[in-house]
Amino acid sequence: MDKNQTRLIIFVVVAFTIGWAIGLFLFGWGIWPVEYTGAAPDDLSLDDQKIYLVALADLYSFDNNSNRVKNALQNWPNADQAICSYASESQNQAQESRLQSLAIIVNNGQGCTGVETISTVEESDGRNPFFWVLALVSCSYW
Repeated sequence: MDKNQTRLIIFVVVAFTIGWAIGLFLFGWGIWPVEYTGAAPDDLSLDDQKIYLVALADLYSFDNNSNRVKNALQNWPNADQAICSYASESQNQAQESRLQSLAIIVNNGQGCTGVETISTVEESDGRNPFFWVLALVSCSYW
């Protein structure tokens, strides 16, 4: 390698590093940072939804503030189904009772009677399109 090629490689590496730093720190975090807004509890995974509801039920059992429960669940259209599903699956009687009290608030005194429960197990048929695309792309390079 001659001296000019070495300088060119060093220049490209330094230019890339400076461009990456400017792009990440200045633009990505300073000028146009990504802001996530409008996320609701139904956007959480099923396990995190259960944790959210159990925490909300614990909070309600502590302070009996039904307005706080209504505000926490107002953007979740199927909250009553999720609450009743987790209450019916609960192995802990106290936790089931706290979740039932949430259902009473959400369903205007009705509780879990007449509410269809949702399946909390995500079924997979084993066919993930991502892996098929990955397999096709990797085979095209052979």
